[in-house]
Amino acid sequence: TNATTETNMCTFSYSTSYRNGTTFQPYYYTSRSSTDWLGYDNNYRVLPAGIPAYVSKNDAAISDITHRFVNNWRSLQETAIPDQRIQFNLQHHWKGKRGPAISSISTASYSMTHTTNVVERNDYDSTAINFQSRDRQYQRQVQINLMENIGLKWKSHHVEWKNLLNQSGREFSTYRTNTLSSENPYQYYAFGYMCRRNLLSQLSGTHTLTPHGMHYEWTLSYNDAFRNEPDLRRINYSLFYNGVDSVYKAQVANVVDPVSGGGRFYQSLREHSFSLHHLLKKDMLWKTHLLELQAGQFLESRQRVFAARVLGYTIKPGATAYQLTQYSLDSLFNPDHTGQSTNFRMDEITSLPDSYTAGNFLVASYVMANLVWSPKWKVQAGVRYEYNLQTLNSFTNLDSSSEVHEKLRTAFFLPSGNISYQLDDKSLLRLAAG
Repeated sequence: TNATTETNMCTFSYSTSYRNGTTFQPYYYTSRSSTDWLGYDNNYRVLPAGIPAYVSKNDAAISDITHRFVNNWRSLQETAIPDQRIQFNLQHHWKGKRGPAISSISTASYSMTHTTNVVERNDYDSTAINFQSRDRQYQRQVQINLMENIGLKWKSHHVEWKNLLNQSGREFSTYRTNTLSSENPYQYYAFGYMCRRNLLSQLSGTHTLTPHGMHYEWTLSYNDAFRNEPDLRRINYSLFYNGVDSVYKAQVANVVDPVSGGGRFYQSLREHSFSLHHLLKKDMLWKTHLLELQAGQFLESRQRVFAARVLGYTIKPGATAYQLTQYSLDSLFNPDHTGQSTNFRMDEITSLPDSYTAGNFLVASYVMANLVWSPKWKVQAGVRYEYNLQTLNSFTNLDSSSEVHEKLRTAFFLPSGNISYQLDDKSLLRLAAG
């Protein structure tokens, strides 16, 4: 993106669009946070406060722990509005008679879109069909982009500061039913929300030292990437024809089933990175030949943290389970149905390898020389040194003693050289080694 401009300008645009099959049609969702319209969750969906590091259904306080989880499985309905898009741009240029020239480019955009899809899923084994289902998928996407670029020019110096923020949030609800007559009917539900944030800031400069024939460039960058997917909820209701039990029942068992049995899945990833790139060039004459000398370096440090927890409702088999699992999803996990020894209780199957920290550190330095021997002959030679350190901290299995603390170091010297001969305007003969 540009950071300098020669003009002053201000623009504003608004657009709306109609999406066939979605706009002004029923749209289904679950309860939202007050900041969903801004593309992020304000901790409404995070794990409740006071939850232990690992949840067990046999915990003495499991009733209180289970009741801390919000019963947000109920589907709500609204009418999908047309897609909304807004954009604002502002450019300004300041220049004094003797002082530096300063430019500013600012951009802000916002969009909110709704999508409803009907998806047919078919699985075949040779010529026979294994299963057949139909999904009704409802999604709302919110996107915010902010950009601020500032440029400064003064004599032979040019400095730019570029900033970009991208924030997005996506809610989704999926309702699946099978359409294969040979299968027992089922109703599958999945509700989730995912938000992403990416912040990039870059400060760079170019400086030409005319009396010395030298040119210096540098770029300092910072990046913050965050992804959060709190409280992915999935459950399946099945109908079994056996002459007695011909009702839809929630498939919640005595063990956690995160995919079909009332699972609640939480995951987040955050990554920070810093980098510096700089180079110095000098043009000079060697005898009567043009010689360019160049040296540069790139440094980068990157750190990542990932964490996930897999929880879900469980229930002890028996008469109470037979009765409670027949409730509709709106009331299935009501407070009076949870917490007690024969009711729904929260449990966890998170394993230690479900979380990790990782890092990467890179240093790459080089020197090179480019000699223009004649209009047709050129010689180039240089050497590059790379040092890289990768780290990983996690576990290999459920055993807490099986920790992983990996460090992978590499270091390379990479010399190279080439000679080229310009045959004509379109042909070049080159000999290279490295």
